[in-house]
Amino acid sequence: MVQAIAERRKAIAAVALALAALALLALRSGDDSPTVSGDYTPGSSPPPTEAAEATGVEAEADVDTDASAAAESPAEETSSTAETPGEDALPAPIEPSSDVLADILNDHRDGGLIVLPAGRYMVGDIDGLNPPNRLTVVAERRNEVEIVRTADEIGETDFWIKNSSNITFAGIWFRDVSTVVSSSADIEFRYTRHSYPIEAHPDPANTWCSRNSQPNGLEINGWSENIDLYGVSIDGIGNDGVKIVQSDDVDVVGAVITNVNHGFLQKGNTNGDCSSIDGDNYHYDGIQFVNGSVDDFTLRDSYVGRRIVMQIDADGESNGDIEIDNVWLMAESSEQYPAEYDCVTMLMRVNRDAASGARQTVTTNDLRSFCDPSVDGDLHWTTGGNRSESLIINGQAVPESQTNTNAQFDDIRFAKADISESPAAQWRATNSYQDWLLEQNP
Repeated sequence: MVQAIAERRKAIAAVALALAALALLALRSGDDSPTVSGDYTPGSSPPPTEAAEATGVEAEADVDTDASAAAESPAEETSSTAETPGEDALPAPIEPSSDVLADILNDHRDGGLIVLPAGRYMVGDIDGLNPPNRLTVVAERRNEVEIVRTADEIGETDFWIKNSSNITFAGIWFRDVSTVVSSSADIEFRYTRHSYPIEAHPDPANTWCSRNSQPNGLEINGWSENIDLYGVSIDGIGNDGVKIVQSDDVDVVGAVITNVNHGFLQKGNTNGDCSSIDGDNYHYDGIQFVNGSVDDFTLRDSYVGRRIVMQIDADGESNGDIEIDNVWLMAESSEQYPAEYDCVTMLMRVNRDAASGARQTVTTNDLRSFCDPSVDGDLHWTTGGNRSESLIINGQAVPESQTNTNAQFDDIRFAKADISESPAAQWRATNSYQDWLLEQNP
């Protein structure tokens, strides 16, 4: 049995490497511009779960129509029910003492590898969980362990990981919840899925301008440090795919962030509580830094739909050592939900009332920006704010008068990016979930 698993693992690795090489060759052929098929359309948001929960009927995970499956490498198993050597090698699933995730994890405060049986589990905040040995929580089958909330938790739609450390989540679907890592360290998400469309929020009309809880994918705050996201799929989000506030050493690698939009509340909610941006006061992004004090952030080998916003707000401190390497940025849009700010895929700003001397320092390499060909615009990277030379890009200060920094992109295309050819797909082809699972249980 061990020999058979080893042989299958070698075969999968060989196929993955070959496909990655072919994809890279196609990408570079002719010139150094990416090859795009022009036929990608972001998938629809996963369906809300409230109706099923309210009636007591359990909704099935829509794995086959997962839009993030398009981002998987051809060498990956796209069906969660297919035979996967890594899942075969896992130990037997535990017998949960509860259907609440926090209760289950509190039963394993000493750490170790635990396998959650396929099924649906309720959220429950984790607070003060610091196992002496790493606690690795793995889905029995990828995407078939769902972490959800109860239907009547109006305004309580966040799953908090607070004051905790030394925990890995793998292959789990966080469905219609915002996962918030706060004042924690050494937390890892590996090949997890995160979805929370605006339609799934119990009170969507009151999510704007920081009211109520917002439908984010992942939020990292409270001076958290050493937080890693590897191969995550953030698909179908009503606010920010990844929001980062006052944190240090955050790595996002091999990620796909797509289908980020405010849905039926996209436009027209102008009110006195917050400013309006192009008729839309709902500030949603693929990745957003807010307030400031984000240090040592790395985004690489990834695909990000919707824009990346790095900002320093009132009294905010500097954002430093930000590295963006080998990333495709797509101003995703559709006929119903046009790309915000035309073709902006990156935005940096430092507000006038930020802390004295606040600066943002960014290093980039091998960036490609895509925009829907139907959109008439040429701004891909904009800068703003009111502090002269507070933005440092690749070692060069950007004057306050300069608002367009498109030169930082290696290539700009008016086309729809093919996620299956993106850096995220290439990273996943050579860093498969199955291989990682085998490493956890040699």
